Amino acid sequence: MIGTTNFGSFPALRMRRLRTRPLLRDMLRAPGIEARRLMWPVFLQEGLKVKEPIPSLPGQSCYSPDSLVEALEPVVNSGVNSIILFPRVAESLKCPEGRSILNEEGLMFEAIRVVKKHFPRLIVFADLDLSEYTIHGHSGIIDDAGVVLNDSTLEILSEAAVRLCRNGADGVAPSGMLDGQVSLIRNALEQSELSDSLIMSYSTKFDSRFYNCFRNAVNNTPQHGNRADCQISRSDSRQALRESIMDEREAADILMVKPALAYLDIIKDVSQSTDCPLAAYNVSGEYAMTWHAQDHGIGNRYALAHEILTSIFRAGADIVITYWANQISQILEYNER
Repeated sequence: MIGTTNFGSFPALRMRRLRTRPLLRDMLRAPGIEARRLMWPVFLQEGLKVKEPIPSLPGQSCYSPDSLVEALEPVVNSGVNSIILFPRVAESLKCPEGRSILNEEGLMFEAIRVVKKHFPRLIVFADLDLSEYTIHGHSGIIDDAGVVLNDSTLEILSEAAVRLCRNGADGVAPSGMLDGQVSLIRNALEQSELSDSLIMSYSTKFDSRFYNCFRNAVNNTPQHGNRADCQISRSDSRQALRESIMDEREAADILMVKPALAYLDIIKDVSQSTDCPLAAYNVSGEYAMTWHAQDHGIGNRYALAHEILTSIFRAGADIVITYWANQISQILEYNER
């Protein structure tokens, strides 16, 4: 009878109408995973023709700069436009102050020059942290009590940022969560006429147990204590948001939430509270956990990775830093079946 139908509920409202036809589902679905929005974390080590598989991270290896060029070819061809570099520094090059980070003949600098020579359009970020370069494994110069000296460390990091960008890095990613790191690095870049160089700040980095595979890969586990003073408590959402807002005010170009999977709520909060592009780091433990799930009959790793990456983008990330980036072709092919 006319006038009696409630058009806001069943039976007039049938949501399945939008899902009954494959082409209609495809037309209406939200934007999915795109290779161009992924960044591949790459591990470096000294040598020639070195490609050393990382046992704790299946599908990932430590590359010498020349071998990295070969490994990058299929990744770039898949549509991935950016990488971030992490060095495995020889123990003989480490010192309490981590000053080998400034050596322009060192591993990171060589890799940047080689990669940019062969892939000039690829966006290359250099991780900026002293933990890989110090004998104690902390993210800066420490005092006798083992506490990181914030301002002294920033002097070294600012100089390193300038040198890395002068040698071809498109940007740096300060990961120590030190107070004022973005503003001091930005000022150093500006004074060195490197105003186009990017800062992707680890603006909201949690004290997480998902980092161990990474630490094993680059051998930067702290020799004593932990890095809790340079990271956010897992339960502190208020400080997490405040840290990213502060880095935005200090002129970070890209903010970051790390880890991603266990902190989707934080990704959403940061994305809704700031205007900067937001990266989320799908970290080593999250990757390893998903990879090994297949070995225990939980599900296909490419299907699980697709679902996880989708959730990170859905939470609000513009970029996902992920070890799955070098396998994105397989992930998309599997999930299009």
